[in-house]
Amino acid sequence: MNLPNLQERRYQEHQGLIGYTLKHFGFFPPAGMDQDDLWQIGRIALWEAAGSFEPGRGCQFNTWA
Repeated sequence: MNLPNLQERRYQEHQGLIGYTLKHFGFFPPAGMDQDDLWQIGRIALWEAAGSFEPGRGCQFNTWA
């Protein structure tokens, strides 16, 4: 499997982490932002984490992301 497909698969399989993180930590948007902005930031961060994850380092992706 090539890397872009692996990144896409990790991203798709772990999108629930975004909602979990926002709810668990009780994030509220600062002035001038709305909840959708936080979701978009979460999506970008998850995509970056999916691309930079190195399974050989002994960490699960959920922890890395």
